Amino acid sequence: HAPNLRLRAAQYASAIGEYFRSQGKRVLLILDSLTRVAHAARELALVLGEPGAARGYPPSALAAVTRLVERAGNSARTGGAVTGIYTVLADGDDANDPVVDTARAILDGHIVLSRALAQRGHYPAIDVPASLSRVMDDLVPRNVAAAAQRLRALIAAREDNRDLVLMGAYRAGSDALLDEALALSGVIDGFLTQTRGAAEPLAASHQALVRLMAPDHA
Repeated sequence: HAPNLRLRAAQYASAIGEYFRSQGKRVLLILDSLTRVAHAARELALVLGEPGAARGYPPSALAAVTRLVERAGNSARTGGAVTGIYTVLADGDDANDPVVDTARAILDGHIVLSRALAQRGHYPAIDVPASLSRVMDDLVPRNVAAAAQRLRALIAAREDNRDLVLMGAYRAGSDALLDEALALSGVIDGFLTQTRGAAEPLAASHQALVRLMAPDHA
C-alpha cells in the first residue's frame, strides 16, 4: 500500500480508540508495527525533500511515531483509557535502531524478544534483562518487585558469562552472583518457559517467583 495509506491506517485506529475513550470506555489498541509507521513516514518525508538523519530517518518520521504513541493513555475527564501495545521490528536485530530507541524512550515498558533464546528452544523467547517495566513498582507488592530484580541480576550474570562457562574457563567461587546463577539455572529456565496455550494465574506466578528467589532456595 502507499505510504500515506499505511500512516493513515495507524492514525485511524488511534482515532477509533480515542472515540471510545471519550465515552468512558477502556480500550486495548494493538498495532503491528511502529516500524511500518516509521517507514511510511520516512517515505513521505523523503518524497517531500526532507533530508535523512538518524539511519536515514528524517526527524519528522520519528516524530510521527512519538505523536502516535502519545495518543494512548488515560482520560481524566471521562475515566476512559486507551492502552496501547505496539510491536517494533529492529532492523538486523539492532537494539539501537532509531525506531527502537524512540519507542523505548516514550513507552511505559517494553518486552524484548531474543532470536538466540528462540534458537535454543526457550519459549516465550523473552530477554528478561533487556526488557523493562517503568510502572512495575506501582503495580506489584514490594517482595515481588525485589524478587524480580534479583532474578534479572542472576540472568544477566549468567548470560554475560555464558561463553566463559561453556569454554570451561570459569572457576567456581570466583563470582558469588554467577555461582548462584549457575546453581539456579535449571529452575530459572523452568520458571521462564511455557508451552503454547498454557496459562498461569498472575498471583501464582508471583508466589512462584518469590519462592524461587528466596535466599535459601539454592
